[in-house]
This record gives sequence, structure tokens and C-alpha cells, in this order.
Amino acid sequence: MAFRNFIYTEDDDDITILPKEPSLGFGNGSPPALVNTELPKGVKEPEVHLVELTADLVGSLKAGDASILSIYDDDDEEDNVVNRRAREFLQVIEKMRGEVDVIKAREISREEECEELQVKYEAAIKEEHKGNHDRMMLESQEWVGYQVTLSTFRSNVDSLEEEKARLKAGEASLRSDELGRIVDMLVSFAILMDAAERMSKLLA
Repeated sequence: MAFRNFIYTEDDDDITILPKEPSLGFGNGSPPALVNTELPKGVKEPEVHLVELTADLVGSLKAGDASILSIYDDDDEEDNVVNRRAREFLQVIEKMRGEVDVIKAREISREEECEELQVKYEAAIKEEHKGNHDRMMLESQEWVGYQVTLSTFRSNVDSLEEEKARLKAGEASLRSDELGRIVDMLVSFAILMDAAERMSKLLA
């Protein structure tokens, strides 16, 4: 075994007097006993070497760390078991650290995707607002142009109406003057005809 508590045999000479059976309690009826803390003869004290702890067990371990604790004893099989378990423990930690790194990478990727989507969303909203604003401005300009065109058309119509009225007035004036001249000519012709008849009677 890697660690020995106490070994008692009948042949050990350095063991003090101990009870044959262990006491079931520590009451008043338990007989006093002295415990020898020295190892029996011929038994070598195992050597325990602590390797420097280079990483926090709660955090991540360096990839080059070979082991946390190595225990050397005369029993090579015990050492192999401890070292194997230590290596398995390190492998589990490394695997967990790899999984944590993968999860963190996924979280970072998702955050980047969310930020990219947020930027695209804001750009789309701005573009939509800009499009609505431009459309409203265009419609407003078209409406203003329509109003200007309508006003110009009405002004032209009014001008044409005025010109028409002026032409009608001029035409009426011309007709009145022409009629007066015709009447004058008819009167003059009637006078001449009357004079001609009188002259013909006198000559007859």
C-alpha cells in the first residue's frame, strides 16, 4: 500500500501493550492505551513528492502540465494507479476546457451575428424612413407643380376670356360703324334718286 496507518503483528518488538480488540466507545469503561507512532522495523517510510501546482483547478490548466500531484512509493503499481488517475483527471479537465472554449466561441459568434443583424435592421429602418421622406417630398413637389400649372392655366383662361370679350366689343363696334355707313349711303342714294326724278320731269 502507498500509505500505511499502523501495522501490528505478534513479532513486532517495538509495539507497546495494546488491547486485542478495538474499543467500541470512549466512555469510562474503555481501558487506556498507548499508541506507538513509529513505523515497525524493516518498513521504510514512503516518500511523498508534491509537484508544483501550475494552474487553478477551478480555471483552465496549461496544456503542458503533466500532473498536479505525483506520489512515489516503493509500490510501483500504486504509483501507476495514482498517475493514471491524475492523467485521467487532467484529460477530463482539458476536455471540459475545450467544451467551454467551444461554448464561448459560439456565444461570441452569436453576439457578432446579433450585432450584425442589429446594424442591418437599423440601416433598413433608416433607408425606409429616407424612402418615405423622399417619396413625401416628391409628392409634395408634384402637388406644388400641379398647383402652379393649374394657376397658370386659369390665368391663361382668364386672359383668353378677356381677349374674347375685347374682340366681341370690337366686332360690335365695327358692325355698328358699318351699319351707319350703309344707312348713310342709302339715304344719299335716295336723295340722288329723288333729284334725278325731278330733273327728268323738268326736262320732259
